[in-house]
Amino acid sequence: MSAARTLDVAWLTSWSSEINQALAPFLAGFMNRFGYPPGDNLVRVADQGAVSTEPPPPLDAFYRVIDAVLLPDIGNGCFVHPADQVVGELREQGTVRLGEEARGIIFASDGALRLITGAGVIYRSRTASRDSEFVPIGEDLRDYLEQLRHAVFGFIRSAEL
Repeated sequence: MSAARTLDVAWLTSWSSEINQALAPFLAGFMNRFGYPPGDNLVRVADQGAVSTEPPPPLDAFYRVIDAVLLPDIGNGCFVHPADQVVGELREQGTVRLGEEARGIIFASDGALRLITGAGVIYRSRTASRDSEFVPIGEDLRDYLEQLRHAVFGFIRSAEL
């Protein structure tokens, strides 16, 4: 990952603020628009004082700033799982094999699973199973987060039409 593509605190803080600010007016009109109350939709910032599970690289920088992404009412629901869940699943089930040498860690979902390799490449499962075929969808975590921001903003715009 190049220096320009790193996930520093400022970039992650700005990313989470942009999404949370865009969600506020969307959620305020959600009940009128959809006829049922929204779930908890937010990018939850990490509690810097809390002792938590140490996430594996390349997710460690992300989890130092963001605890989870909870967007149950965006599309099919978009989630970046909390670090404890990611580490717990990694301990219980291990990594996911992607061919002969590559392996990845499940960290997100939206009806399909997302995983990240040690090199930082993001993959999406074709089904909601660890045994599914996985296809690459992002060059790194920042690319994936930019795609997620685009999807959130696009969903909000289309729901307002």
